[in-house]
Amino acid sequence: MKRVGHLYETMCDIDFIKKAIRNAAKGKTDRAYIRQIIDDIDRYAQEIKTMLEAGDVKLSPSQTCVIYDNSCRKQRTITIPKFYPDQIIHWLVITALQPVIMRGMYRYCCGSIPNRGGIDAKAYVETAIHDGKMRYCAKLDISKFFDSVRPPVLLDMWKRKIKDGRMLELIGKILENGGDHLPIGYYTSQWFSNFYLEGLDHYVKEQLHIKYYVRYVDDMVLIDSNKRKLRRAVAAINEYLHGIGLKLKDNWQVWRLNSRPIDFVGYRFYKHKTILRKRIFFRLCRRVRKVKKTGYITVRQAMSLLSLIGWLSHINACGFYKKYIYPYAPKSKLKRIVSNYTKKQNKKRR
Repeated sequence: MKRVGHLYETMCDIDFIKKAIRNAAKGKTDRAYIRQIIDDIDRYAQEIKTMLEAGDVKLSPSQTCVIYDNSCRKQRTITIPKFYPDQIIHWLVITALQPVIMRGMYRYCCGSIPNRGGIDAKAYVETAIHDGKMRYCAKLDISKFFDSVRPPVLLDMWKRKIKDGRMLELIGKILENGGDHLPIGYYTSQWFSNFYLEGLDHYVKEQLHIKYYVRYVDDMVLIDSNKRKLRRAVAAINEYLHGIGLKLKDNWQVWRLNSRPIDFVGYRFYKHKTILRKRIFFRLCRRVRKVKKTGYITVRQAMSLLSLIGWLSHINACGFYKKYIYPYAPKSKLKRIVSNYTKKQNKKRR
């Protein structure tokens, strides 16, 4: 495969920079310091252009905070880069690199990719388990994935893909600024993490010849007809990961499809049905019970319920929604609450 060049020149286009600024600002335009940049976008875009052309991109030290992730019950350290110029530079780099990344990406690499998410992974798993020849499943997870990615190895991977020296130098600056791992919170990290495992995806499909394979960031599901083949594949995957500084968690499993469900991307997959993961289902029930008890719905509750009800739309849960949710929190009412709140906020900004 030919290496790609002239990426840095693309980033120096003033319209390209303005687009990156607007993308970086999405969902955050209520913040005064971001509003200031959007309102004077021509000046700030010109400053970024001058910075890039001079090769004088200076990234700021990032702040960190610790949050509790309810979805997986873990504490996570989030790195927050400054909006100007860091987040804008991140968006510029990824927008320029995206065609290169997508060109070699495995079709069912589904995490943090536009138009590919949990629903895409869900549909693929359902296709796999409905294939009558498939009998066994393997579920794997990479241990401390983002903390274990080696920036020098990642930069070497980029050198095999692109030949633009200035772009490689800028990627190196971003990696150096993030520390000795991929920081959670950088826009670049979600794309770089998938690129880091691109070789693994092709290895599993093209050399191990696994019939059905899907990866959602660092979670993997392999489905095939032969148990020994899957066990050999797990050992081979672990060996491959060791070569790039990663390793599998010890809790990987291989089991017969008929014996129990596959718990993946928020759903539990049985041979003849798909249901919500228990944790998500119970969270939804608790939210509805609270609304039933208080008799009113706050904006925050409306947003949360709309998000949780969205999970139901992808499974056969119409009866459950009508009986247990609709009488207390119908979607139309929730949408109206959120819409009215958004309109009020927009008026304040004007």
